[in-house]
Amino acid sequence: MLHDEERVKREAVVHAKLEHKHVVRFFYCWIEELSPDTMAALSSLDNSSDDESFLSLSQDGPHTPTSTNPADSECGPPKFVFIQMEFFKSGTLANYMQTRTRISREENISLLQMVVKGLEYIHSAGVVHRDLKPTNIFISEDFVA
Repeated sequence: MLHDEERVKREAVVHAKLEHKHVVRFFYCWIEELSPDTMAALSSLDNSSDDESFLSLSQDGPHTPTSTNPADSECGPPKFVFIQMEFFKSGTLANYMQTRTRISREENISLLQMVVKGLEYIHSAGVVHRDLKPTNIFISEDFVA
């Protein structure tokens, strides 16, 4: 568990240093144990279809908990990573792709160019994203990805 916590802390420090208009601003993160009641309440609020939206730390790395009973865990109650980051009222690229009424080649190219610029920036800082997908690309109110 300590290895995972140290990795999460290192990633948080690296992410906090990134500043680019095509990279989500990171504010704060923390690791916390949750009671079974709290886990159940959070699970009921999670309406995403993303399997990784509700993650805990284990000795083997992040995983989706299969039980809310701490007695089922050999290591005690699971620890969860909470991340506070910039809020995007417009949602994600996945939301946008599901709700848009027309497909424009120019718009698609523009979105892709913004994603590439953000990736170029984080790569220049020695960071690899590892989980790039439409649910992890946010759209700002002025349509910047």
